[in-house]
Amino acid sequence: MRFVVMDAARGIAALAVLSYHIGGYFEYRLESAFLAVDAFFLMSGFVIAYSYEARLRSGTLRVLGFTRDRVIRLFPLYLAGLVLGLAFVALRTTLDHDWDELGGSIAGTALASALPLPTASVDWAKGIFPFNIPSWTLAFEFWGTILYACVAGRLGLRTLSLLIASSFVAVAVLTLRSGDFSIGWQRESFAGGAARFAFSFSFGVLLCRLRAETWRAVPGERLIVLLAAATFLLPGNLVWAQLIAVGAIYPAALVVLLRWRPATTWAGWVPEELGRLSYAIYILHAPLLQFVVTASTRTMGHFPLYLAVASGAMIVAIAAIATHLFDEPLRMALRGRKPGSQRLHAGS
Repeated sequence: MRFVVMDAARGIAALAVLSYHIGGYFEYRLESAFLAVDAFFLMSGFVIAYSYEARLRSGTLRVLGFTRDRVIRLFPLYLAGLVLGLAFVALRTTLDHDWDELGGSIAGTALASALPLPTASVDWAKGIFPFNIPSWTLAFEFWGTILYACVAGRLGLRTLSLLIASSFVAVAVLTLRSGDFSIGWQRESFAGGAARFAFSFSFGVLLCRLRAETWRAVPGERLIVLLAAATFLLPGNLVWAQLIAVGAIYPAALVVLLRWRPATTWAGWVPEELGRLSYAIYILHAPLLQFVVTASTRTMGHFPLYLAVASGAMIVAIAAIATHLFDEPLRMALRGRKPGSQRLHAGS
């Protein structure tokens, strides 16, 4: 079964993260758009469980085969984003004559990022994945889903429910204590990132186990979806409201989106295309944006709004090219499919 409207939600979430990072250069932005990361984790949990759990539990798919599938799905664009990030750091360092600052740490940091593993402590790094900061979520997803594959056959509903409850408590404690929900991308908040992934991903798995896509409609479904979108407008320091969004509103919205179907062919193509481009937008946007911002500030002294809008459009266009001409053909080749075979699902 294709969940086309959920694919659209993936694309909207990726655009929300893009707008969040572009808005960081201006006075106003969607302060809680980074919560799209938690929505990604939630949808990923459902998709992974829907696509793989029956085979993992029956033994027809082994962990090694699952890992191979995930490497093929994630790594082509992931490594492309890493190369872009390395190129940007090399260019910036050359322009600033700061190679002494990096020393010999750049090679080890790049190798760790490629695996993908968080970096060791280096002074110049702004996060655990300094060449492409959003990569921290892909690291949690990659290693977290492999761990899930290892235990899927023994992960009962009771254990899964306990994991969801305990990880939500951990998220609540860590975010309320720090006064910031945007945790996980720095070494100091690594545990918070693990808790965010564990909660939302496990909740997605639970919804798949409970066959949420078959649940009956409830009153106010459109309001639930609108409320989920509106959470991106929350003040960045309103942690209690962000906890409600991640813990209740997003799961409820996902249940609604799983059952919605496009009314027309055109209405189906748009969300499908958004889903196809979502990963490329997410994993490539940060280094591409850094190139544009650096060029703008060095030549014009600032990053104007019109260029911000143009850079957003450019990033989406590059994501489309990368998806259609690089990522999908390469994944088909690695899986032994011919170019004319069935189109890859956005979550596969």
